[in-house]
Amino acid sequence: MSTNDASHAKETLTCRGHVLVPCHLDPQRVRFGTIPAGVATQYRTVTIMRGDGGPIAPEIVLPEDSPGLDAHICEIESGEYYELVISVGPPWQARRLRELLYLKTGVEEVPEVRIFVTGTVSSP
Repeated sequence: MSTNDASHAKETLTCRGHVLVPCHLDPQRVRFGTIPAGVATQYRTVTIMRGDGGPIAPEIVLPEDSPGLDAHICEIESGEYYELVISVGPPWQARRLRELLYLKTGVEEVPEVRIFVTGTVSSP
């Protein structure tokens, strides 16, 4: 840091912090890997656990133009523990699957978090 004190023109500040999160996602990124074009719908599950902001009430927001992509939330323990099931299947839009889902958390301080969904569709 620079100061206007000639005898101490530069100072070093040390800070400590703790990042609070509304919920914990496991995994944080959903990777489908390589998907053969002729296969049926593929599924991945994300565990959603309450974070530091109090009880959660998750809701998923899907992209508008993504046929073949779907997701739904299963409540395991109200306000504490949920599972998000994400599926991809035909019709395959493109060779590369790159989608961004938004999860509304129900926590006022952090109303939503992002979930990246990736994969590659192989040629038939």
